[in-house]
Amino acid sequence: FFPLSSLLSISLVFARIADGSSANMVHIVILGTSGNVGSAVVQALKTSHPTAHVVAGVRDPTSSKAKALAGGNVSLVAADLSQPETLHAALKGADAVFINTPGHIARAALALNGVHAAKHAGVKHIVVVSVLAADHKGTIFGDQFNTLEAAIKVAGVPYTLLRLPIFIDNLWGSKGSIAGQGKIYGPADPAAPYTFVAVQDVGAAAANILTASDRAKHANKTYQLTAPTTTETAVAAAFSKALGKQVDFVQVPFEAAKPAIVSAGLQEWQADGVLELYKFINARAPVTSQVTSDIELLAGRPATTAEQWIASVAAAFK
Repeated sequence: FFPLSSLLSISLVFARIADGSSANMVHIVILGTSGNVGSAVVQALKTSHPTAHVVAGVRDPTSSKAKALAGGNVSLVAADLSQPETLHAALKGADAVFINTPGHIARAALALNGVHAAKHAGVKHIVVVSVLAADHKGTIFGDQFNTLEAAIKVAGVPYTLLRLPIFIDNLWGSKGSIAGQGKIYGPADPAAPYTFVAVQDVGAAAANILTASDRAKHANKTYQLTAPTTTETAVAAAFSKALGKQVDFVQVPFEAAKPAIVSAGLQEWQADGVLELYKFINARAPVTSQVTSDIELLAGRPATTAEQWIASVAAAFK
């Protein structure tokens, strides 16, 4: 006799075959899961692709943050990009791997640890996070990601690069000043248009690539995930409308912005990289203002606008 648990598992497999979902039972590994982007990819896979077998790679599977990601079709495994020896077992049997490039000064080398481990494991496809400024050599983020992209393109694994702009979710860092003062502070020209992306849109786009039955059509391609442009004035107006009170944007000098960014938890080199992006914005450079339709192409729905994102989180800013 079979144990009841085995019979239930067999029944589930039969049910998936009956509804045609067995084709979607791909084995996906996420490296760098604990970050906002990695977590968004896991969440999208859990909610929109429940038949996929998802393994979330984390430094410490016993942590409460890691355990919150598990459940449903998601399991945890110890995997650390800074410790390549942890990656081989984590990637065993994977069809596709998402590599969330870490916020580390050696991020290119760390992400490449994941790329090389994926190749060693025979992974069929990798999806890797990059930035819009990857072609801008001589800038902090540009040099880091240009090096990473160049190495990925000759690594011998089919790849998809997701170039990302500034996250609209970074506005969580202004929660205190918006709630307490009705102010948003930053170095951007209030009228300068810039592109951004909501983390949830990155998750949806990446999840659809990773689970696609025709994943090969995304092989060796670079996508730029951008929402329609906004301005800091428009962001403040959207908060004013959503909160029912006046919210204003206050432009601050770059020399004052840097210590504020560092005090928020970023390292000095990261703060310098962020400020370079704001200088692109103030110069109306195409790298921070060019809009694409790639989110709609990949996620199957329009990109989240600034107004939509703000309306969805407004209650937390009151």
